[in-house]
Amino acid sequence: MLALFNLLEENVVASWYSSMLYFLIGIIAFFCYLVDEQKSYSRNEKVLNAFWIFVSIIFFLLSFDEMGSFHEVIGETDFLKSIGNGKDTGWFIFHFVIAAIGISMCLFFSLKFKRYPFPLAMNLLAILLLLSNPLQEEFEMEAWRSSLNQLTWKRPMLFIILEEGSEIFASFFFLYSFTVYLIKKTIISYSGKAMLSIDFTFNKYFFEFLITLLILLGALMLSIFYFPWTFSGRSDVGLPQNWFPSIASIFSGFVCLYFEFSFKKKLGFLCSIYILLALISIGTSVYFGANLYFYRDTFLAQVRFILLGATLVVGLILIIEFKGNDIKKYLSAWLLTFIISIYYPAGFYTTFLAYVAYSFLLIALYLHFQRLLYLRDNYE
Repeated sequence: MLALFNLLEENVVASWYSSMLYFLIGIIAFFCYLVDEQKSYSRNEKVLNAFWIFVSIIFFLLSFDEMGSFHEVIGETDFLKSIGNGKDTGWFIFHFVIAAIGISMCLFFSLKFKRYPFPLAMNLLAILLLLSNPLQEEFEMEAWRSSLNQLTWKRPMLFIILEEGSEIFASFFFLYSFTVYLIKKTIISYSGKAMLSIDFTFNKYFFEFLITLLILLGALMLSIFYFPWTFSGRSDVGLPQNWFPSIASIFSGFVCLYFEFSFKKKLGFLCSIYILLALISIGTSVYFGANLYFYRDTFLAQVRFILLGATLVVGLILIIEFKGNDIKKYLSAWLLTFIISIYYPAGFYTTFLAYVAYSFLLIALYLHFQRLLYLRDNYE
């Protein structure tokens, strides 16, 4: 149990938490783009708003890297090394790109947060903390190289606290500043009360876009597995395939929480079924993100049966209670595929089947969301 929360290990609850925190920040950054886009009319404002998408992608990549551990060896890739002649060319290019991204984010936040001094300061400090990580890692490598015995050298506790603390504080600073910005941009006054208002509008091709996105992510998952980086590139400890079912399931959980607070109290849907599905989805994200599906010979093996039982009960309730044949079909596909993933031998295809399962659930939730909107509008 202590190992699962070890900040120095990969494929544990601690690394899952860090990855999902970055993923959440990326989602909030995208919401900031949606809100700014709704209130922008000039071309310059729209161009500036588009940088929010770039920021969101950066945090999604950071989330992916927390499970894949690509940054530890990316400077050794043949592609980066081939650009120059020096042995450190790859790392130089990587650090140059990181610095360029950091500077551009500083400029963007200075423009966007100029009316909010404290969140702006939090953003700038967070960028500095993240940019310090490559320097800290290089300093640690120099300490290792200069040690009397490299085989017995261990990282000093101070190095661990500085590096892990920099990432943790940077994440919370970003989360705080983005959330404050989103709240300030979305608060409206209605009947004397302050409330949040984000207008979710989908064009007629959004369903096709969702299907395409899920297929592309699945294809990316397969390509990373079948065409892995060698040590000219890939980390020996990260398991990038765990990221895909983790984000699909936790995003399903976020959607269910949105349903709970936005629709259930007004329409009285299914008691607390959204909360239960959200908890199961988040638990599934932990199960795959922390690599718990590999624990088949310890007491942790019972976790998958608990997860399976809860999913089976809630899934059957959803299939019975949710209206719409297409919704029922996708929910059935989710439940069946997830059951297969639980019993499948531990390995890559366990995670792939889980990702496919929660892709079906996301599609079902989108169709259900359309129905909720229709019922709400008619209810009003």
